[in-house]
Amino acid sequence: MNSVLLVVRDRVKLRLRTALAAATALFCACGAGAYSVPGPSNDARAGDVTNDSLALRASAATVNERFYDFKVEIQATNRLDRPLKLMVPGGCPVILQVLTAAPPAGRVVWDSQYTAPCALSLVQVTINPGETKTFARGVARADILGDSLPAARYFVRGLLAIQPAAITVNAGEIMISK
Repeated sequence: MNSVLLVVRDRVKLRLRTALAAATALFCACGAGAYSVPGPSNDARAGDVTNDSLALRASAATVNERFYDFKVEIQATNRLDRPLKLMVPGGCPVILQVLTAAPPAGRVVWDSQYTAPCALSLVQVTINPGETKTFARGVARADILGDSLPAARYFVRGLLAIQPAAITVNAGEIMISK
Protein backbone atom coordinates (compact mmCIF):
# COMPACT_ATOMS: atom_id res chain seq x y z
CA MET A 1 0.00 0.00 0.00
CA ASN A 2 2.80 2.44 0.92
CA SER A 3 4.67 1.72 -2.31
CA VAL A 4 1.56 2.66 -4.33
CA LEU A 5 1.29 5.96 -2.46
CA LEU A 6 4.98 6.68 -3.06
CA VAL A 7 4.59 6.03 -6.79
CA VAL A 8 1.54 8.32 -6.96
CA ARG A 9 3.34 11.04 -4.98
CA ASP A 10 6.38 10.83 -7.28
CA ARG A 11 4.18 11.11 -10.38
CA VAL A 12 2.43 14.17 -8.95
CA LYS A 13 5.79 15.79 -8.17
CA LEU A 14 6.99 15.06 -11.72
CA ARG A 15 3.84 16.61 -13.23
CA LEU A 16 4.21 19.70 -11.05
CA ARG A 17 7.87 20.10 -12.06
CA THR A 18 6.94 19.63 -15.73
CA ALA A 19 4.14 22.22 -15.48
CA LEU A 20 6.47 24.69 -13.75
CA ALA A 21 9.15 24.17 -16.42
CA ALA A 22 6.57 24.71 -19.19
CA ALA A 23 5.27 27.88 -17.53
CA THR A 24 8.81 29.21 -17.13
CA ALA A 25 9.64 28.43 -20.77
CA LEU A 26 6.44 30.13 -21.94
CA PHE A 27 7.18 33.22 -19.87
CA CYS A 28 10.65 33.42 -21.37
CA ALA A 29 9.38 32.71 -24.91
CA CYS A 30 6.67 35.35 -24.71
CA GLY A 31 9.09 38.00 -23.58
CA ALA A 32 9.26 39.63 -20.21
CA GLY A 33 8.42 43.05 -21.66
CA ALA A 34 5.15 44.70 -20.78
CA TYR A 35 2.25 44.48 -23.17
CA SER A 36 1.44 47.72 -24.94
CA VAL A 37 -2.24 48.54 -25.23
CA PRO A 38 -3.31 51.55 -27.27
CA GLY A 39 -5.07 54.33 -25.39
CA PRO A 40 -8.69 55.33 -25.91
CA SER A 41 -9.60 56.36 -29.43
CA ASN A 42 -12.71 57.03 -31.46
CA ASP A 43 -12.52 53.50 -32.85
CA ALA A 44 -13.69 51.09 -30.16
CA ARG A 45 -12.34 48.21 -32.24
CA ALA A 46 -8.74 49.43 -31.88
CA GLY A 47 -7.48 46.78 -29.53
CA ASP A 48 -4.19 45.43 -30.82
CA VAL A 49 -1.82 44.13 -28.18
CA THR A 50 1.87 43.53 -28.82
CA ASN A 51 4.93 42.49 -26.86
CA ASP A 52 8.37 41.16 -27.75
CA SER A 53 7.05 37.95 -29.26
CA LEU A 54 3.33 38.25 -30.06
CA ALA A 55 1.05 40.63 -31.91
CA LEU A 56 -2.62 40.05 -31.08
CA ARG A 57 -5.71 41.44 -32.81
CA ALA A 58 -9.29 40.64 -31.84
CA SER A 59 -12.62 41.08 -33.59
CA ALA A 60 -16.22 40.50 -32.60
CA ALA A 61 -18.83 39.62 -35.19
CA THR A 62 -22.43 38.53 -35.57
CA VAL A 63 -22.48 35.13 -37.25
CA ASN A 64 -25.18 32.78 -38.44
CA GLU A 65 -23.80 29.42 -37.37
CA ARG A 66 -25.71 26.42 -36.12
CA PHE A 67 -25.16 26.99 -32.39
CA TYR A 68 -23.66 30.48 -32.25
CA ASP A 69 -24.91 33.99 -32.91
CA PHE A 70 -21.69 35.82 -32.01
CA LYS A 71 -18.03 35.04 -32.33
CA VAL A 72 -14.80 36.56 -31.04
CA GLU A 73 -11.63 35.77 -32.96
CA ILE A 74 -8.13 36.54 -31.75
CA GLN A 75 -5.34 36.42 -34.30
CA ALA A 76 -1.91 35.77 -32.79
CA THR A 77 1.17 36.54 -34.93
CA ASN A 78 4.62 35.31 -33.97
CA ARG A 79 7.08 38.24 -34.13
CA LEU A 80 10.13 36.14 -33.26
CA ASP A 81 12.66 34.48 -35.58
CA ARG A 82 11.97 31.09 -34.01
CA PRO A 83 8.82 28.99 -33.45
CA LEU A 84 6.71 30.01 -30.46
CA LYS A 85 4.97 27.34 -28.40
CA LEU A 86 1.84 28.33 -26.49
CA MET A 87 -0.17 26.27 -24.02
CA VAL A 88 -3.90 26.96 -24.37
CA PRO A 89 -7.03 25.23 -23.06
CA GLY A 90 -8.10 22.81 -25.79
CA GLY A 91 -11.83 23.45 -25.43
CA CYS A 92 -11.87 27.22 -25.05
CA PRO A 93 -8.70 29.11 -25.90
CA VAL A 94 -10.68 32.38 -25.92
CA ILE A 95 -12.61 33.79 -22.97
CA LEU A 96 -15.35 36.15 -24.10
CA GLN A 97 -16.47 39.09 -21.93
CA VAL A 98 -19.38 41.44 -22.60
CA LEU A 99 -19.20 44.97 -21.14
CA THR A 100 -21.68 47.83 -20.85
CA ALA A 101 -19.24 50.25 -22.55
CA ALA A 102 -15.65 50.43 -23.75
CA PRO A 103 -12.98 49.98 -21.06
CA PRO A 104 -12.11 51.42 -18.67
CA ALA A 105 -15.63 52.83 -18.11
CA GLY A 106 -17.54 49.66 -18.98
CA ARG A 107 -18.30 46.97 -16.46
CA VAL A 108 -18.41 43.26 -17.25
CA VAL A 109 -22.02 42.04 -17.44
CA TRP A 110 -21.33 38.58 -18.91
CA ASP A 111 -18.22 36.38 -18.81
CA SER A 112 -17.94 33.04 -20.64
CA GLN A 113 -15.53 31.58 -18.10
CA TYR A 114 -18.28 31.58 -15.46
CA THR A 115 -21.28 30.66 -17.60
CA ALA A 116 -20.16 28.39 -20.44
CA PRO A 117 -18.29 25.20 -19.47
CA CYS A 118 -15.23 24.09 -21.45
CA ALA A 119 -12.74 21.26 -21.52
CA LEU A 120 -9.71 22.34 -19.52
CA SER A 121 -7.10 20.05 -21.07
CA LEU A 122 -4.10 22.03 -22.23
CA VAL A 123 -2.97 21.83 -25.85
CA GLN A 124 0.39 23.00 -27.17
CA VAL A 125 0.07 25.26 -30.21
CA THR A 126 3.16 26.09 -32.27
CA ILE A 127 3.25 29.35 -34.23
CA ASN A 128 6.13 29.56 -36.70
CA PRO A 129 8.02 32.84 -37.32
CA GLY A 130 5.76 35.37 -39.06
CA GLU A 131 2.81 32.95 -38.96
CA THR A 132 -0.63 33.93 -37.65
CA LYS A 133 -2.98 31.52 -35.84
CA THR A 134 -6.63 32.32 -35.20
CA PHE A 135 -8.30 31.35 -31.93
CA ALA A 136 -12.10 31.68 -31.75
CA ARG A 137 -15.01 31.40 -29.34
CA GLY A 138 -18.67 31.41 -30.32
CA VAL A 139 -21.64 32.05 -28.09
CA ALA A 140 -25.41 32.03 -28.42
CA ARG A 141 -27.44 35.21 -27.97
CA ALA A 142 -29.62 33.52 -25.32
CA ASP A 143 -26.53 32.64 -23.27
CA ILE A 144 -25.50 36.30 -23.08
CA LEU A 145 -28.87 37.97 -22.60
CA GLY A 146 -30.43 35.28 -20.42
CA ASP A 147 -33.32 36.65 -18.41
CA SER A 148 -31.63 39.75 -17.01
CA LEU A 149 -29.76 41.69 -19.73
CA PRO A 150 -31.68 43.95 -22.11
CA ALA A 151 -31.14 44.02 -25.86
CA ALA A 152 -28.52 46.72 -26.47
CA ARG A 153 -25.17 47.60 -27.99
CA TYR A 154 -22.39 45.97 -25.94
CA PHE A 155 -18.62 46.17 -26.01
CA VAL A 156 -16.76 42.86 -26.29
CA ARG A 157 -13.27 41.81 -25.32
CA GLY A 158 -11.49 38.53 -25.70
CA LEU A 159 -8.87 36.97 -23.48
CA LEU A 160 -6.44 34.58 -25.11
CA ALA A 161 -6.15 32.00 -22.37
CA ILE A 162 -2.48 31.11 -22.77
CA GLN A 163 -0.73 29.67 -19.76
CA PRO A 164 0.43 30.98 -17.29
CA ALA A 165 -1.61 34.19 -17.81
CA ALA A 166 -4.33 35.27 -20.25
CA ILE A 167 -3.87 38.32 -22.48
CA THR A 168 -6.83 40.70 -22.86
CA VAL A 169 -7.62 42.18 -26.28
CA ASN A 170 -10.48 44.57 -27.04
CA ALA A 171 -12.70 43.16 -29.80
CA GLY A 172 -15.18 45.94 -30.57
CA GLU A 173 -18.93 46.38 -30.26
CA ILE A 174 -21.89 44.20 -31.15
CA MET A 175 -25.63 44.80 -31.12
CA ILE A 176 -27.45 42.06 -29.24
CA SER A 177 -31.20 41.85 -29.70
CA LYS A 178 -33.66 39.26 -28.46
